[in-house]
Amino acid sequence: MRLSVLLVVLLSWGCYSHVPETSVTPAPRTRLRIFLTDAGSTELARYIGPRIVTINGDVIQADSSGDLRIAVSSTVTGEGNETFWKGEAVTVPRGYVAVLQRRQLSKARTVAFVGGLAAAAIGLGQVTGVVGGEGGKGGPPPPPQ
Repeated sequence: MRLSVLLVVLLSWGCYSHVPETSVTPAPRTRLRIFLTDAGSTELARYIGPRIVTINGDVIQADSSGDLRIAVSSTVTGEGNETFWKGEAVTVPRGYVAVLQRRQLSKARTVAFVGGLAAAAIGLGQVTGVVGGEGGKGGPPPPPQ
């Protein structure tokens, strides 16, 4: 039971990568990384804070002009300082977006990660005697002499 819970937790973490978002109107709940233009960083400072270059969050709404209403999960400054948010909504006009990326589960990286964890668990089990153990020949023990 514990192993299955651990496996579900590990798979839910997964390994993600960011790929270019090609849609002008990404679907609601799409997880995005928005790199702002210099003008965007300056104009949005009163809403998201000074010197913010990246916004991470989920799409609430995207209109046909490309403006995005985002539930912000974090912002990152040009110095690399990350601030975590609780889903507050911010509208980002399309003209302020330099690069738009979508978070996507990387199946290959996730399989490699889980495979590595499984190999480590088996190795640890063999070292501690939980897996494999002694008496690999099988059968009952020899009779006393």
